[in-house]
Amino acid sequence: GDTTAETWIKKMIAHHQGAIDMSRVLLENSDHGPTRAMAQKTIDEQQKDINELADMLVQHQAELQS
Repeated sequence: GDTTAETWIKKMIAHHQGAIDMSRVLLENSDHGPTRAMAQKTIDEQQKDINELADMLVQHQAELQS
């Protein structure tokens, strides 16, 4: 029952979460400074994107109900 927009948003959230998950594994298992810095930057940026996408999903679903 999802619209194309809802499906895209949900898949993008999962995609960004995958990047966060991989970055956390790197932070737990590597001491390589430049890579750790990029992994942390990735976590920060991807979480911001997830938050934006989640807000977008809520807004889209509200629009469908009105």
